[in-house]
Amino acid sequence: AMYAAKSQGRNHCQLYVTHMSEQIQHRLTLKKDLRRAISNEEFFLVFQPQIEIVSGYFFAIEALLRWQHPTRGLLLPASFISIAEDNSLISDISHWVLEKRLKTVAHLRGKHHDLYVSVNISAHDLLQPTQLTQKITTCLQKYGLPGNALELEPTESFFLEQPEVASTTLQDWNNQGIRIAIDDFGT
Repeated sequence: AMYAAKSQGRNHCQLYVTHMSEQIQHRLTLKKDLRRAISNEEFFLVFQPQIEIVSGYFFAIEALLRWQHPTRGLLLPASFISIAEDNSLISDISHWVLEKRLKTVAHLRGKHHDLYVSVNISAHDLLQPTQLTQKITTCLQKYGLPGNALELEPTESFFLEQPEVASTTLQDWNNQGIRIAIDDFGT
């Protein structure tokens, strides 16, 4: 009840109800399952093409993360990303996603030379921009890709909450030729 009240902001109170225990148990179970999912490679990507309407030119893909949970079935990111972020598992997931996306783009660039992939960047990873930039650089080099094969989508809040860090990080990415798109702009 205390955590529920805190999540609502200041000057709130919350009475305990039994479904709170169920929610906590659900989150704890998912946390444990997430650890297993990373090592068992239960995640997969669904690719959504970005196509120029007039010409039909296929210029980019957005790779969307999915989790095939062994007992709960298909889970969308909204049901597990916040748990991964709260428990420092998001960096492992982000690195896996980045690796798989760039591997796919490297393969597809044989036929689609200018193709790039969009990658959402978690708030947790943005708090460690040097490590994130090193992971990105390593993955690009591993697959022999130029920076423009990647479009990073940090959230707007990153720019608002940490303008100095954001500026330096954006300059690093720009120097590598990486494309930038602001995710959830205006929200």
